[in-house]
Amino acid sequence: MNKKKGIEKEKTKKKEKKEKETTNKKEEKKNKKKKTTTEKELKSIQLIQSAWRRYSEKQILKHLRERRLILNELVQTEERYLSYLKSAESEFFQPFFNHPQYSLWDHSGTFLLYYKNFESIISYHATNLSQFQSQEGNEKKTKLQQFLEIIPDITTLSIISLPYCLKYENFILAIRQLIRESPLFERFYENKNKLMVIDLMSVIISPISRIPRYVLLMRGFLKNCPKTLLHYSDLVTLLEKWESTVNDFNKKLQLESSRKNDQKKNLN
Repeated sequence: MNKKKGIEKEKTKKKEKKEKETTNKKEEKKNKKKKTTTEKELKSIQLIQSAWRRYSEKQILKHLRERRLILNELVQTEERYLSYLKSAESEFFQPFFNHPQYSLWDHSGTFLLYYKNFESIISYHATNLSQFQSQEGNEKKTKLQQFLEIIPDITTLSIISLPYCLKYENFILAIRQLIRESPLFERFYENKNKLMVIDLMSVIISPISRIPRYVLLMRGFLKNCPKTLLHYSDLVTLLEKWESTVNDFNKKLQLESSRKNDQKKNLN
């Protein structure tokens, strides 16, 4: 009886041992599989992180390159714009006011009134560009800081430009009328136009088209700036101010244009 019990006990122990070994093997297999999966996942994560870093670096360099290009475009177009204005001043306006026939040509004072506004625009842009160029070599300043410095102050510019923009059509009409009435002025106008960088009519219109250009450049620059960039919020605020002022500016021009059209209708 005792012998039989001992045999059964031995069998139970062997069975338990076998079951334990089987369980251990399963656990080992499971852990090995889990470890392999973890290693694969880790490698995948590392590959993704590495790819993301490369992509991020490329994006950072791309945005930095775009910001540099937009800043260069802003500076170059500002220099070119100012050269057009100064060319008109030296090649047309000054010879016009010094001409013996000036008092006859501008008996109503239209040219002189227009030129005063034109001169104010030249003076403002020349001062603004000069101040920027004096700081251009400062390596401590970021591209965003430089961009903010060369963008004109919209409040000041709108005060200077609005009277000009409201009168430029009258000035164009005065020139065309004088060309029809005076062969001498027509020759003077044609000769002076040849000496200018671009023709006078294009220069007259340029201050009107220049203002919206600033807004487009600001939008492009902002698009390529990360939100974490220093002075980012300053550019956002500046763009909002520009867009609001330009909208008001355009409304005033539209009202003036409607007023002139109404006057023409009443005359007819």
